[in-house]
Amino acid sequence: MKGREKVKEDMNKGKTKSKIENVERSVVDRVKENLKARILRGEFSTTKRFPSERKLGKEYSASRITVRHAISELVAEGYLFRIPFKGTYISKDISRQTIQLIVNPPLNVSFFADILEGIEKEVSKDGNKLLLKCTDENAEIERRYLEKIREEKLDGLIIISGVNSLSNVDLIKDVSHILPVVVVDIYLGEVEADYITSDDEKGGYLATKHLIELGNRKILHLAGPLQHSTARGRLNGYKKALEEFSIDFDDEEMVRYTGWSIESGYYEAKKFLMNTRVDGIFAANDEIAVGAFKAIRELGLSVPSDISIIGYGNLTIGRYLEVPLTTVDQKPEKVGAEAYRVLMERLKGERNSHTLKKVVMDVELIIRESCGIQKQIDMKKGGNSGVGIKR
Repeated sequence: MKGREKVKEDMNKGKTKSKIENVERSVVDRVKENLKARILRGEFSTTKRFPSERKLGKEYSASRITVRHAISELVAEGYLFRIPFKGTYISKDISRQTIQLIVNPPLNVSFFADILEGIEKEVSKDGNKLLLKCTDENAEIERRYLEKIREEKLDGLIIISGVNSLSNVDLIKDVSHILPVVVVDIYLGEVEADYITSDDEKGGYLATKHLIELGNRKILHLAGPLQHSTARGRLNGYKKALEEFSIDFDDEEMVRYTGWSIESGYYEAKKFLMNTRVDGIFAANDEIAVGAFKAIRELGLSVPSDISIIGYGNLTIGRYLEVPLTTVDQKPEKVGAEAYRVLMERLKGERNSHTLKKVVMDVELIIRESCGIQKQIDMKKGGNSGVGIKR
């Protein structure tokens, strides 16, 4: 019996010790993060000694040992350095932040290249350092980059998420516990990070409404991959516009799920149009629209006389089609700049590390010729309200 009681007593002591360690760890983290934020704001002189452990202990109502741990970690991370027998000082280059950017989608797509440009411009203005890592939507490559983050001296991470990121959510979650993380574009559910995207529901609504106002009532939606938040948002906007104009639609008939590529847009559009005729097509991105455009031509139909088509993303390629593509502009440079600004709020201590932000950027309809703008002019001259059956 005594042996059992001894084991039970030891277990209780172990639990108590673990609780104490957890409390101490949380206090160390609190002191460390607050000191880091104050250092970055320039509250301490770079020419004078850093405040003593005793003084900081009183200020934070923490023990000297707790403060010592926090300072040691700041030394290890390069924010402070020690001179034997003289004291602790702020590193002279501490104002320069190192940010890693993981880009999953291919940069030959102008939308993602423009997001990168928006980030780079802001980083350069602040004199910070940007480490660019590209995965070309390879989940294993992204995983390797994420696994190495603990070994690198980084201040923050921005991820332009892609198809592959959904399979690496576990690692991204781990990283978000040690670094401020901002996710751009596709939402990654369980990850505790700031999130920047564009208003996809509004964009889908504007695109579909534009087609309806030009007289199109039978509208095919090439929707992208359903597992992506961006595709779901655009689909919701498409449905909202049809409902607003009391147009009956059948999800199974008029919505086709594709990839994000030209090829997927081409194959799905051709397969559908070989058996069914529509007035208009709303494609979930410009690449899908380009593929659909080719399918329409091969079937002996023309844009916009037979089928109006609208894309999404305002990619460079859309401007140079034989019939320039009407699209939705997501303002990618502004998206990139906002992602950097939100990250810097965290790094400078302007926002509590536990208060996460979701920023939804506005979108704009860009009207070109692929939906038949001339028809809209003719309809207005004839006094048509803009909603009717396309002949």
